[in-house]
Amino acid sequence: MKHRHRTFAPVVLLAALVLCACAARVKTVTNLPLSVTVTQVQSWDTAVADLDKFSQAVSAAQSAVLQLHQQGVFPDGPEYIATLNGFGRAAQVRIEAANFLKGVPNDWSQNTQQTFASYAAQIAQALEDIVKTGTVGIKNANSQQQIVQLVSNAAAILQITLSLTS
Repeated sequence: MKHRHRTFAPVVLLAALVLCACAARVKTVTNLPLSVTVTQVQSWDTAVADLDKFSQAVSAAQSAVLQLHQQGVFPDGPEYIATLNGFGRAAQVRIEAANFLKGVPNDWSQNTQQTFASYAAQIAQALEDIVKTGTVGIKNANSQQQIVQLVSNAAAILQITLSLTS
């Protein structure tokens, strides 16, 4: 009986977190100015949420790289430094993009979309640099493929967000 209690608490906690996360997304929008549509507000909200998902995906990839480094599979050298610099650049631009979106709440106008697309292009370039120049320093082919896949997952989230721009 005690074992059931140990697994029940994490399940309830996970369910509560999922429900809270879902509740935070914009579903109903009221009192909009005449020039702002519900779709614009929802697209802005989706872009903000996708940036958070992107951040988590990049964090997973970066953690995997650090773990490989600690295991000696990804030694110090120009490739390792390039990988860390790529992650740093992607994080820096993601923060700039998030701050930009926070500065224009619920605004998904053409200008906002173009500015966001510019940030996304910079992030995509940083991720591409990681794959092209950074991961080649990983000694194990399976580990190298793992990092490429994790970086690709982050890039895929970014592409989904870019689909919101016109």
